[in-house]
Amino acid sequence: MSAQCPATQLPSSPHLACHPSFPFPNKTSLQLFVRQPLFFPFVKLFLSLFLALIAAYALSCFLTIAVNPEVAFWNEANSRRQTEIAQIRKNQSTKPVIFFTGGSSTAFSIDPKIIEDATGHPTINLGLPVSCGARYLLHQALREAQSGDIIIVGTEPDLLTFPDQVAGPSKLAFALEACRGNFTESAGGTTFGESVTIPQYLTLTRPGPDYLITLAGRYLTGKGYRYKEADIKYRGLIQTPVRNKSIMPGGSHEVTALHPEGRELLETFAAAAKQKGVRLAYSMPWSYTATEHLTHNRANRRKILAEIHTIIPVLEDGYSGAMDNIDNFADGARHLSDKGSATRSKALVAALKSLLHP
Repeated sequence: MSAQCPATQLPSSPHLACHPSFPFPNKTSLQLFVRQPLFFPFVKLFLSLFLALIAAYALSCFLTIAVNPEVAFWNEANSRRQTEIAQIRKNQSTKPVIFFTGGSSTAFSIDPKIIEDATGHPTINLGLPVSCGARYLLHQALREAQSGDIIIVGTEPDLLTFPDQVAGPSKLAFALEACRGNFTESAGGTTFGESVTIPQYLTLTRPGPDYLITLAGRYLTGKGYRYKEADIKYRGLIQTPVRNKSIMPGGSHEVTALHPEGRELLETFAAAAKQKGVRLAYSMPWSYTATEHLTHNRANRRKILAEIHTIIPVLEDGYSGAMDNIDNFADGARHLSDKGSATRSKALVAALKSLLHP
């Protein structure tokens, strides 16, 4: 006589198959269900969906990173800068390095050769597109710096006066860090105690319709990115031969103070730099300005500079971020020409010398 299942037996017991509440009267019935044609389609569907999600994510990464001409250009600029930093550390290991960081206005306006010749310190321009976000622009510079080095912050005033300009990470910053294998650094890394979240991973790799249309247009027309590798100059300076004489000058700027989030950003960065033994200073990049607004804008910019000076030293070049001579600009209202970058770099020399030798 076969043994009967106890009435209190739990479904997890060896007598599972004969438990009254279990839908199968015995193990044979359970085995027959598992072998039923209806069971396998569910597993197949799940696996298909899972693999499709992985393939879609991989395709998104490919489109936003691997074949993005903007990412390719700035990644090449970063690679060259890394090589030059390594050479400096090897050949000039006893000399503090001057790093300039900021948006593309910094990339196009600071000539490391002029700064080096005037100060005797090796200099690297780490400027990247402003779309990388303020936290990343600052973090990527502090990451390269060592104790005793100097970082000149040249972030655009908008990044410090408008709160929505401070947030991150951005798609470009994420893509550039992906090229280095440091996916989480685009949020600000250890400098700001931020890392990329799982939802951000999914968002930052999503190309979007506008990007796909732009990418398709670039490949179909053969134009690619507007800047070429030949535009990457000595130790990180970016220069383009393009001259746009139809640039519209900026109007009146009424903002005279940092936004609380902008102030917090600088204070956090200053604290991280101090802990690492890195000196800081701020230099406001130039913006093409209508002559009739020049005096007014410079006065308002000086109020912002005065507030920044309460956090980190300010290098005043006499222009306070406003310039009305179009010959100093290349293809945009904040991208300087070779003449403009030389003029701005020379204008900073005296203030830099005072910072280095107080």
